[in-house]
Amino acid sequence: TFGDLAVALAATGSVAQDWTAGLRRERAAPVGASPGQDEARTRLSPLLSWRAAEGLLVRLQYDHDRADSFGTEDSVWLTVQWTLGKH
Repeated sequence: TFGDLAVALAATGSVAQDWTAGLRRERAAPVGASPGQDEARTRLSPLLSWRAAEGLLVRLQYDHDRADSFGTEDSVWLTVQWTLGKH
């Protein structure tokens, strides 16, 4: 059986009305992997969220990943969350 064991530490806080900033740090390592596939990975993810309206959230997140096999990898995510119905 192959899986990952991960540990994450996250903090978020309000920076202004309707705005939230956060930071997450993760470390993941494979469990039950074959030799050569047992590499740990780390990720640092700052994010900024804006509650544009009731039921509408816009989030911008940057991920910085690192592992020995691929070096570093960066990605940017824009997420729009729209809640329908009574809330």
